[in-house]
Amino acid sequence: MSINDVFCGTQFEGVTFFAKNNIQHLNMVGEDTFWSSMEQNNSLSKMRGNETWNAHLLKPELPRHQMIVHMSIEILLILLTCCGNIVVLISIWLRRSLQTVNNMFLASLSLADLIMGTFASPLSVYILYMVPIVYGSHIQDKWLCTCRYFAICMSVAPSLFSLSGIAIDRYIAVVYPIKYRETVTRTWAVIYLIFSWIYCTIGSAMLFYKNMISFDDPGDFCRTRMVMHPDFSIIVKAHLGVLFLICSISHITIAFIAYKRKNAVATELNVTNSDIMVQTYKRQKRITRTMTLICGVFVLCWLPWVIMSLISLDDYPMWWKSLFYFTVELSFAGSAVNPWIYAYRHRTLRKAMLNVLKCKYKRLTASEVIASS
Repeated sequence: MSINDVFCGTQFEGVTFFAKNNIQHLNMVGEDTFWSSMEQNNSLSKMRGNETWNAHLLKPELPRHQMIVHMSIEILLILLTCCGNIVVLISIWLRRSLQTVNNMFLASLSLADLIMGTFASPLSVYILYMVPIVYGSHIQDKWLCTCRYFAICMSVAPSLFSLSGIAIDRYIAVVYPIKYRETVTRTWAVIYLIFSWIYCTIGSAMLFYKNMISFDDPGDFCRTRMVMHPDFSIIVKAHLGVLFLICSISHITIAFIAYKRKNAVATELNVTNSDIMVQTYKRQKRITRTMTLICGVFVLCWLPWVIMSLISLDDYPMWWKSLFYFTVELSFAGSAVNPWIYAYRHRTLRKAMLNVLKCKYKRLTASEVIASS
């Protein structure tokens, strides 16, 4: 099979490409002229089962130059996400003294972000940008699209579970400080995280069941509103909504209680006059602020995409489509930003990350972690 056969619409290894017989002609006459002539002549079509699928129905939503801009942004985010989160995971893995309950949740969140950078984002770049830029149209590959959404679910869902675990951890630390060490243990954190990842894996694997992802119309391509089964979409949104509420309500409650008890805590610390209690309080306060910042960044990065996804229009204008792509990139950006938040807010982790970058693997003691946290 020659490459021309593939370009002309032949099915090759389950991937259907819709392209022009002469690719060079597309660049010569321009996209608008090409697609106009295609609609008039209806000269490019192929048989998929018993149906005729026309290439012009899968014409890209955005002009070529805009797709190149969006693709460049996502590739940059992929590089930042992979580099930053790999350094974080190596730092925590090599430094046993950094393997605290708080950092276990951070490691889980970092692993979820790494999945976004290594699988979800690259698949999105290939499906949504590279293929239409090279071949002039989108493709309808069910399994490739399913793998993309599986990777996205395996990143977003564990991230929300990790953030929910962080919220619960901070809630107990602020509301029940005396019982915190007895309640929140490493064993509890490990069980919670293992359950979360298993649950997310099983739920995400349901995407491969029957017609959870399907191309029902000739113009459908790998977008949630076009290919995902409505029932599964509702289940996913319900899970994400519950976890989002847990994170939001917990951190709002934490902020309210911390502000309300600020004067009482200050008075108690002055009465006891204990340096250990003062240091412990400052450390817990700093950790709480860091975790709240991480959750806040996650919400800010994903909220624009959520809002735009809930809005349904009969005909989406070009500026709306381009803006929607930017909201997708903003949601991916959270995975690239998180490692720098860890480094900025956690001095010991910052030192460990710098040592990893310099290939220096000096083991830090537990006392050094406590002193610099």
